[in-house]
Amino acid sequence: MIGGRTFFESWYPSTIRSRLDPIRKMARMLEKRIDGILTGFSDPISNGPVAGFNSRIQAIKSPASGFRIFEHYRIRMLFLSGKPRLKSSKNEPRKSRKNPCFLFRPSD
Repeated sequence: MIGGRTFFESWYPSTIRSRLDPIRKMARMLEKRIDGILTGFSDPISNGPVAGFNSRIQAIKSPASGFRIFEHYRIRMLFLSGKPRLKSSKNEPRKSRKNPCFLFRPSD
């Protein structure tokens, strides 16, 4: 980002000559990180989707402390994330044929 670097290079010297220590400290901090800051504008990558997904897992995890079987917890996470895969593979032992609603509530 050439415009941003040009602006920073013209802004930095006058800021360093400032008599305000917090402003000079901030200018030095920006100088150390200017490459990463400018890269953030030219290649915008966000971790927002990952943070959102992690937030959903944490929201599920809190009331799920009553699950005795990890598979039930896993199924609930997949169900609430929109990717349920409830059929078991041929290699897995057959599960109980109870009402599937029990999978989405903490057990007693």
